[in-house]
Amino acid sequence: MRFRKNRSIFIFYFCLLSYQQRFSGSTFDPLWMCSSLDASEDLALPPRELYLRACRLTGASPVSCFLHHSGKGPLALNHRGLGPQGAKALAIALVSNVDITHVEMEDNSLGAAGTRYITDLLRTNSCIQSLNLSHNALGPAGARSICRMLMENISLKSLQLSGHYPISHFFLEAKPGNQISLVYPVYSAPKVRDSHKME
Repeated sequence: MRFRKNRSIFIFYFCLLSYQQRFSGSTFDPLWMCSSLDASEDLALPPRELYLRACRLTGASPVSCFLHHSGKGPLALNHRGLGPQGAKALAIALVSNVDITHVEMEDNSLGAAGTRYITDLLRTNSCIQSLNLSHNALGPAGARSICRMLMENISLKSLQLSGHYPISHFFLEAKPGNQISLVYPVYSAPKVRDSHKME
C-alpha cells in the first residue's frame, strides 16, 4: 500500500511540475514520464516489472544487468548499447527508486536525446549520488542539458564525463548547485616532433 501511495504522489508531483513549466519557461518536460505510466496498473509494480513495462512502452530491449540487479548498490550498465530509448526506459524505472545511488552508463550511445532523459531523471531522483556518462556522444545539446541539471541537482556527488573533449567548454561554464566531483576531458596539446632532428 505504501509503495502504491508513493507512486501516486510521484505522478501528482510530475503533473504539477509540468503545469509550473508552462509559466516559468523551463526546458524541463516531465510529461514524457507521466504519459508512459498507467496510474491504475503500472505504479504498483516493483522495479523489475516496472522496467520491463517501460521497455515495452519505449521499444527498448531490456538489459539483463538491470533485471538481475539486487535492487540495491551500484547499477553497472557500461557498454550495453542502451541508446536513447534504453535511457528513457531506465529513467522511468529509476525516477522513484530510493535504493540505487550509483549508476554506470559509460559507452551507451545516448546522444543528446538519451542524455536529456537521464538529466530529467536527476532533476527528480534525489537518491542518485554518482553517475558515469563517459563516451556517450552527448553533443552540445546533451552538454547543455547536463549543465542545466547541475544548477538544480543538490544530491549528485560525482559525475564522470570523459570522452567529450569537443564540448568540454560547456562543463567549464557549469555552476553546480552543490559540491560535486565533476570529471570531464581537459585538452593538452600534443608534443610536436622535430622532423629535422635525427633519432
